[in-house]
Amino acid sequence: MNRSFPLILNVVALFSIIGCDASPFRMYSARTDAHFEKAKNDIHEAANSTAEALSSVRVDYVNESQAKLNALDKQYVAIKEQGKNATGEAKADLYKQLQTLQERRDGIRERLDEYRKSNDKAAENLRTGIEAALVDYQNALVGK
Repeated sequence: MNRSFPLILNVVALFSIIGCDASPFRMYSARTDAHFEKAKNDIHEAANSTAEALSSVRVDYVNESQAKLNALDKQYVAIKEQGKNATGEAKADLYKQLQTLQERRDGIRERLDEYRKSNDKAAENLRTGIEAALVDYQNALVGK
């Protein structure tokens, strides 16, 4: 029993030393956690800023496309007015043309609505389609 007491005392001393040394690791862990938390917050802020910027670009594009469509619609109305004075076969042909133009206009409006609601990847594809549809609509108006 005499020999076990110093051994027990040494083991208790060793555990107390290890227990004391653990606190710097806990402090290091807390600092690391704080850095990770700050980095995570910074990333979220950057993502939100990027999303807001993309949203602004989309709104601007929709407004710009809508303005182009409104300008083209003036030509559509002019063609429609011509139809009032047409007679016979010319009136029938003009009616068919107006119907086709109306479908194209509606298609562009639908694509613009989809673009407003879409995610980033789909938005790029829709944007290309909108550009092509606007050009097609313009060419149809000019070609009458």
